[in-house]
Amino acid sequence: MIVNPTQTGYEIITHYAHGLQAAQIGQHIIQDYRPKYWMETLCAMIEHDDKQLNFEHNNNVAKDGRPLDFTLVENSPEEILERCKRVVLSSRHRSGWVTLMIAQHLEFLYKQQIQNHSATNQFFSEVHELKKKIRKVYAINETQSKEYYELLRFCDRCSLILSMQQIPTEGREIEINQSINGCKYYLSDPGKGINVSPWIFDKDEFEVSTEVYKVEQIKFSDSKDLQQHLLDLSPVIKTWNFRKS
Repeated sequence: MIVNPTQTGYEIITHYAHGLQAAQIGQHIIQDYRPKYWMETLCAMIEHDDKQLNFEHNNNVAKDGRPLDFTLVENSPEEILERCKRVVLSSRHRSGWVTLMIAQHLEFLYKQQIQNHSATNQFFSEVHELKKKIRKVYAINETQSKEYYELLRFCDRCSLILSMQQIPTEGREIEINQSINGCKYYLSDPGKGINVSPWIFDKDEFEVSTEVYKVEQIKFSDSKDLQQHLLDLSPVIKTWNFRKS
């Protein structure tokens, strides 16, 4: 989950909501970059963090009771491996294409991070073979697969910048990443709406939103306590307007 401190507590966005927001951004990418299996690609954007950073398998509360932002959650190689297995298995029940996109995302996140862990190396070797089988089913090559994954990576990063409140002030730019079509993308807010340069969307203006939980309780006994508190709250809708400058 994404935790932003406020004067009275926290603003919390779940990773499920973050994935949905990533797909909201993705649905506006111009036709030129969309693969044949576009709906499946959007599904991968929605699901890319599902079964990873959730209350069932993670400790989301610090020792002092504060909600933990996902960047502060520590996991062992064994825990990361189990997380990856959950994600891949879940995606395979949806479609091979979704699995292909999400498998590449897991490699991007974790393969180098835990490369000296033998069980993890074995897992990613199996994922490598699985990807080859899926590419054969969908009649695409490895280069195309990587190009389509860049769509997910772009939207994921773009959504995180919004949700983590990383938009610079005074119209300054923040780098999103180098991704779609090999381009480097930047995000800024000149004052009339969020601009992405180069502009890669099919409309000159559109809106995305996400549910935000405004939490005023400062400390929690454990993750279950925090989860129940969020379930008892009504979220508010936070919106961002994208506008071509």
